[in-house]
Amino acid sequence: MSPGIVYAAGLGRLTVNSALGQPLSAEIDLVAVKKEEKSSLTARLASENTFRRANVDYSPLLSTFKTSIETHPDGRPYVRIISSRPIAEPLLN
Repeated sequence: MSPGIVYAAGLGRLTVNSALGQPLSAEIDLVAVKKEEKSSLTARLASENTFRRANVDYSPLLSTFKTSIETHPDGRPYVRIISSRPIAEPLLN
């Protein structure tokens, strides 16, 4: 068995496209991603246990978030984060 190839993508600028009281719509630019890597990328939020181990509060609201890898019209990849419920928290970790 040969080891799988693992790629790492850098995270760039976060852009929030929604306002307080609306469902979250945000984008995080992916940087240093090669063209051949884009099709194999996935994104997901860390588990509640991972938050706990990092000493970061886990809001149950995070379980409503969905992530996906998308591509801007100019070909740049980004992580799309949306929520199914309105966000009343002014700050999330």
